[in-house]
Amino acid sequence: NWNDNATYGRVALITAASGVVSNWEDRRFGANGIFDFGSTPAFIVLSPAYAASLTIDLAACAEYAIVVVNVGTLTGNITLNITNGADGQVIRVRLTQDGTGNRTFTAGANLRFSTDTPSPTLTTTANKMDRLGFEWHASAGKADLVAVNKGY
Repeated sequence: NWNDNATYGRVALITAASGVVSNWEDRRFGANGIFDFGSTPAFIVLSPAYAASLTIDLAACAEYAIVVVNVGTLTGNITLNITNGADGQVIRVRLTQDGTGNRTFTAGANLRFSTDTPSPTLTTTANKMDRLGFEWHASAGKADLVAVNKGY
């Protein structure tokens, strides 16, 4: 019942013949309103180069429910900040140690943490990747850390 217009607001339309899908258009509600996945992707991948102080400005990404940020390989410590998100927008950040490892993470002013998800200490092992998941809270103007996965 996932395409029930009364429950979910809009529908997913699928065209199929002989069990082969030839077209689809998904117009269900997303975290930031209605997304037409047929013409605009639900997510975007950003790949900024590593910098000791890096700000991810999401002003141009408002229509995307999910923003994946692949930070270039950490060749030094990093201070990370996120700005201008859309309410409820999910931001997944990937941080990978270089061959030396032991690179540290410092939170910028717009990142916020809780008792359950405090500011993380990155995996220090060389060449290992950590993932940080944030959700933008518009009225606070903050990206709240909601998930940490380390050691990939």
